[in-house]
Amino acid sequence: MFEKAKTYSKITNLWAIARRYFVNNFYDGMLTVLGILLGFFVVILKEGQRSVDTHLVILTGVGSSISMFISGITGSYLSEKAGPKKNKRRIK
Repeated sequence: MFEKAKTYSKITNLWAIARRYFVNNFYDGMLTVLGILLGFFVVILKEGQRSVDTHLVILTGVGSSISMFISGITGSYLSEKAGPKKNKRRIK
């Protein structure tokens, strides 16, 4: 089974595709976390607080990262799955 998966990954160039999607989704995730941190910064400035609980910032970042991971995986899967279908219809 391992050899079959290895052959499939060579034929489809799986690692290059996975690397490209990883970098794109990583960048999107970092921008999301940056937006969250800026939001907390605005709350601190607006309300005159001295700080925000650290666990709130970390949990919000982790939750956002998990949702971005799921979004990236499903979006990548759907877009890669739609390509061959489109090509089949075009050929027919």
